[in-house]
Amino acid sequence: DDLVFVTNGSQGDGSAYGDQTHAPEIQIENGQGPSVELWKKLAAQDDAFGHPDVFFRDIKETSWESWTVDTANKEILEAIEKICHRDPLSGKVVTGGIVTAKDSSWLISWTINRQGQFQDQPDDHCLIWVYGLNCWDDCGDYVQKPMFMCSGRELCAEWLYHIGIPADHIDELADKECNTTPCMMPYVTS
Repeated sequence: DDLVFVTNGSQGDGSAYGDQTHAPEIQIENGQGPSVELWKKLAAQDDAFGHPDVFFRDIKETSWESWTVDTANKEILEAIEKICHRDPLSGKVVTGGIVTAKDSSWLISWTINRQGQFQDQPDDHCLIWVYGLNCWDDCGDYVQKPMFMCSGRELCAEWLYHIGIPADHIDELADKECNTTPCMMPYVTS
C-alpha cells in the first residue's frame, strides 16, 4: 500500500558548470542522464509512465545556458542603473523581471533580484543572472563564437556589450572586474 513519488526527468539533469576561464562541458549524450534513465526504466514496465524519449532526443533543441556575474564595478553598476532606473545595490527590486537584449543573436536575457543574494555577499557586490537560448550555432554579437564554447569571461563580455559598455572597456571589465560562472543545461526546456 506504499506510495512512491518520482520526478520522471529533470530539467537540470546532466547540467555542466564552467568557470571564468573554462566553458562548461556536457558529459552526457542525447537521451542520457540519471533521471532520464530512471524514467526510461519505469516506462519500460508500463505505458502509463509515458514516453521519455520524446523529451530527451536532441540536446541542441532542449538546452540553454545561464551564467551568474558577480561584480562591484561602478561602470557596470551605472550601466545597469541607466537601463533599469534603479540602484542595483539598493536592496530593493532592481530589474522588475527579465530584461531581454532584443538584438542578441544568442537571445540573452538577464535579471537582478534584491541584493544581497547571499549572507556572505559583500555589500558593494551585485549578482546578475544571465541566460541565452541560442547555444549551438549562432556566434555572439561581440564574442565571435557559439555560446556553448565560451568561458565565463567571454559570456560576461557578450552581456557587457548588450548593456552598452564601450567596446574598448569590455574585455578588461569581463576579465578583471567580474567573476562569471556558466552552467549549460542540456534538458532545461524539455
